[in-house]
Amino acid sequence: MVIETEPVHLNPGLDPDRWGYRLAQDAIYEPLWRALPDGTFEPVLAERFSIDEEGRRFTFHLRKGALFHDGEPLHSLDVAFTFDRLRGRTSHAARIQAALADLDRVELAGPDAVRIWATRPSVALQQAIAEIGILPEHVFARGELAYQAANRRPVGTGPLRLREWERGKRLVLERFPGYWGPPAAADEIEVLIDQDMVRALGRARRGEIDLLGHVPAEWVPEQLDSPTLRAHFRTVRTNPARFTFVVWNTAHEPLDDPAVRRALGIAIDRTRVLHEARHGVGRAIASPSLGGAKGPVTRFDPVRASATLESAGLPRSGDGPRMRGGRPVRLTLLVPSGSHEAGEAGRRVAEGLGKIGIATDIAAGDLGTILLRLRNGKFDGALLEWTGRDDDDLGPLFRTGGAQNFGKYSDRDVDALIDQLKRPAPQAERRALFGRLSGALDANPPALFLYAPDEVYLLARRLAPARPSGDFLLLRDLGPVAP
Repeated sequence: MVIETEPVHLNPGLDPDRWGYRLAQDAIYEPLWRALPDGTFEPVLAERFSIDEEGRRFTFHLRKGALFHDGEPLHSLDVAFTFDRLRGRTSHAARIQAALADLDRVELAGPDAVRIWATRPSVALQQAIAEIGILPEHVFARGELAYQAANRRPVGTGPLRLREWERGKRLVLERFPGYWGPPAAADEIEVLIDQDMVRALGRARRGEIDLLGHVPAEWVPEQLDSPTLRAHFRTVRTNPARFTFVVWNTAHEPLDDPAVRRALGIAIDRTRVLHEARHGVGRAIASPSLGGAKGPVTRFDPVRASATLESAGLPRSGDGPRMRGGRPVRLTLLVPSGSHEAGEAGRRVAEGLGKIGIATDIAAGDLGTILLRLRNGKFDGALLEWTGRDDDDLGPLFRTGGAQNFGKYSDRDVDALIDQLKRPAPQAERRALFGRLSGALDANPPALFLYAPDEVYLLARRLAPARPSGDFLLLRDLGPVAP
């Protein structure tokens, strides 16, 4: 397979980058349980588990015979070590630490069992348990976790182990012969690192690879429509839990008025933005569509937007700018530099706002500069992307006082719904809550939600279909079609 960027490390518990997570999670390292699409969990390193009636105590009975790649047996001490070390300050894993916020303690219940206690019933903690690969204490015990050599020379319990890592060129994963369960489908997976996607596509056309892990949006569908590629590959498109949006600074006039923010939302042709920025590879959205719930239907109505702005006290004379208090309204939109997609999306948003009389200046900058301005409130709007899980907590973004609530947004109904979603509930009930949350965010928008990008990759027809894992595949399933 070919990937476009080299992973920084292969420890799924240390906030890995995309390919670090895809290559390591549930392949090199394994969690206690695995999340299923219906919101339930199936055992992995735990051969069985139970949850008490209050939803605060999880008891895991570990699989007997599970071995780490160096031959050492899995022990309950490894589980306790993993969770304690990951939530320590020196792990430098902010996302995982936030997901473990409701973890109270981990107790040993013998050599083959552990109890994990939550401070309260918590969906975030249940999901975190499914993401955390168990680390061997005898390998990681010394020194700070973030700076361990084993982050690049992993020792897990999974069906695949790392045999070779040639910096900047390739990684080789091989089947672990001592694996406790069904063996990996492939004897070996060679992962080639190539930033030149044109060259990678040429390799695919010549039949030199089996999986192209990233297909640029601008290639869809023209570059993929060749007879050679169609004959040897199937195009796979996934819908990850991601969305691109413009967060508004609700502490700035006139963005402090929800009616103004609603007007700006319907002034933008999201379908056109998606086409110009990503060649249509994704879905236009009016609010986040998470938890299996569909958000409100995307609207584009510049006439209604103009009328709403007039009613909100922002008059316009002819084709001139909108005025407020005798001054023209002018916004500054922060856009990440170095990204064609972000540049195009920012330009289309500024163009759409200009057509209704809201002059918008684009301020491009690197991510560090943008983050500093966000934290200091020195912006009117900022083009951002959110990536998480389909059942993730949006509290950091939109709850009052949230850690990433840079726009100072506050809404009691939104706060209450976010808090309700933190508690475990049947999938149908959670889907309904997500739907209500989408509606509340549409009525009082903290942001201009633009689109949810899709991921596209090429999978050789000689390979058997593999189970999805997030926005990719379970590598343990990746192998040739059975004869």
